[in-house]
Amino acid sequence: MASLQSGATLRDRWWHFGFGWGITGDRQGPDQGEESAMSVKINRGGLDQLIKNAKELDGKHQVKLVDLMNPAFISTHSKFTDFDDLLAASGFKVDSAEDFAAIPDDEWDVYIKANTDFENWLEMQNAAGAEYMKSKLFSGL
Repeated sequence: MASLQSGATLRDRWWHFGFGWGITGDRQGPDQGEESAMSVKINRGGLDQLIKNAKELDGKHQVKLVDLMNPAFISTHSKFTDFDDLLAASGFKVDSAEDFAAIPDDEWDVYIKANTDFENWLEMQNAAGAEYMKSKLFSGL
């Protein structure tokens, strides 16, 4: 039952944030001597924006690590304000992409597990990717 309620809440939120579909009724009564009629007006602005965003996301894209691990994501999932803070507190010397790539995977996974909401670096990357895609998909709605 709780999942049905949360699904309904999500559905209501999507509606609220403007997929923009709406029906307005103008019904003429039988006392006016005409058949019942209803006009329908649909605002597709939100749907059109969603379609545009989805098309822009189609295919392969490269996303900078700093965009993926943005301050909102890092501060939500750790005690750090941004990725630089997370990295600086790790104890690893990182001055370049090569330095970051040289960190042993198992040691980095231990650090990520101890300092974030994630079990390992791959899980963190996947979550950041999903949040990034969601923000791009629903941008402008």
